[in-house]
Amino acid sequence: SQRSKTKITTDDSRLITEITQAGKVRDWPSAHALIMSYSGDAAAVYTSAMQAAYRCQRFEAGAAIYDGLGDRIRYQQLATYTVAIKLFTKLHQYDKIQDIWREVKDVHGMNSIAECKSPLMGALIDAAAAHGDIEGAARFLDVMINITAEPNVIHFTSAINACKNRGTPSPAAAMSLLDSMLRNNISPNIVTFGTLVGAHKGARLEKLQALRSRMKDFGIR
Repeated sequence: SQRSKTKITTDDSRLITEITQAGKVRDWPSAHALIMSYSGDAAAVYTSAMQAAYRCQRFEAGAAIYDGLGDRIRYQQLATYTVAIKLFTKLHQYDKIQDIWREVKDVHGMNSIAECKSPLMGALIDAAAAHGDIEGAARFLDVMINITAEPNVIHFTSAINACKNRGTPSPAAAMSLLDSMLRNNISPNIVTFGTLVGAHKGARLEKLQALRSRMKDFGIR
């Protein structure tokens, strides 16, 4: 394994708490000053600053923190990659997200990804959905299923969102994902059907009527 563990010191923990608190109250200047004063190599500290940047909607600043990390720090934990994916999704840098996914597989392997379960894969599905990459969203869902990470209604709804966000919405792909959802014993909710309606933009009336009928089957009106 290329990974190396760095022990979190008491000072590191205190700094993480301070940065996290600054992020919660949307005080990016304070969070930024704290991370700029840090010269250690604990990935958890940098990840907390990236998360604070995300909360404060300072996506470019958070991405810059990630880009400045050396391999030894970046490789330490999957949480760093998860937050980076969220940041680059907001910046519409899907190619960068694909690079991150390749690195995660190479460095950590599927067993570690399975242990992480849903946060990393959920971020990847959201990224594919935002980009309108139906195949990518479905592929990430399949990874979750194969590593028994137990995707839930949120993950499937996000994947369906890819069908809505594609240049030309794809009702057929959206309904296929709904069928997959049901095969995995997951019930859709009103958000799922709202997303399905969005994926049916421009669809023929009979398709919309069929969708409406399925909504009624699940008690959604």
